[in-house]
Amino acid sequence: EGFNPTSMPVSGEDIYFSGYVIHYPDGESGEYEEIPAYVKNGELTCLEGNGQINSLTVYDGHLYMIGEIIDYSTYICKAFLWTDGVAQELHPSYQGSTYSSALFVDATGVYTTVQEGDGGDFYLWKDGQLTGNISNFSGNGSENEYGWIEDMYVLDGEIYMGGFLCSGYDNSHAVIWHMKDCS
Repeated sequence: EGFNPTSMPVSGEDIYFSGYVIHYPDGESGEYEEIPAYVKNGELTCLEGNGQINSLTVYDGHLYMIGEIIDYSTYICKAFLWTDGVAQELHPSYQGSTYSSALFVDATGVYTTVQEGDGGDFYLWKDGQLTGNISNFSGNGSENEYGWIEDMYVLDGEIYMGGFLCSGYDNSHAVIWHMKDCS
């Protein structure tokens, strides 16, 4: 068992790590569960459910986190946004797995991305509401084509997202997406 970090933001004098804790329900080996968790100044906090926190930020005294909760009976992941520890499922109408990968918070809102399935479309969410489709990553339907948005930044109503697209396992390239905040 142990904590596995996914990001390390700093807010003022506070140091955070987002991630998950590996838990072996039947002892020290065999199948394990991932418990979404974060660390603030060395103190571990586990959230409810199974999954992980992919990104974390603090803005105006509030803690925002994104990640997934997994249902081990179906192996379907669902993207979540946590605000001060309160969970909200993102894109609940989609029946398959969803993943949340990028988070940005400022005075204009809480922005995050949600991907449908592995290699599916990415959507932009603002303040917990769907605002638009970012890009179709499904290409020609090949399982070897996929993409990922790693990070985002919002400036003067312009949204910038960075990530990668892959066509095959050895042909990837960096991509920057740009769109206006029309919400």
